[in-house]
Amino acid sequence: MPTSLPTDVAVRLRGLTVRRNGLTILRDIDADVPRGGSTVVIGPNGAGKSTLLLCITGELACEGSISFPAFDRPPRMAYVPQHVQLDAGLPLTVLEFLALGDQRRPLWLGIAAAARERALRHLDMVQAAHLLQRRM
Repeated sequence: MPTSLPTDVAVRLRGLTVRRNGLTILRDIDADVPRGGSTVVIGPNGAGKSTLLLCITGELACEGSISFPAFDRPPRMAYVPQHVQLDAGLPLTVLEFLALGDQRRPLWLGIAAAARERALRHLDMVQAAHLLQRRM
């Protein structure tokens, strides 16, 4: 018989510790993030906010545990940094950039129809389809 999942905690952190280059950035963080709302992480520059989020998304290794009690498997998440550095001379269109994650073959062999459709669908969602052929 399946057990029901708790629905009140979306993310649970226990003993979360991050050390980089001999420096402890986060130490023994315990927190429960409630499900069904918005949670804000605030603090001064260098306090470890981005480090915490990168650990939760699995982008950065840490000690301790991170679990998602309200879900049967970790939910899909992403971290969008405040500033993104792109090479201004990068010879890619928006379509080519979006297709990079959706196809295995090199871009110079053409963009797969499925990758093109997915890119257009995502741009449509944010009312940016007109940017499809613009350079990054």
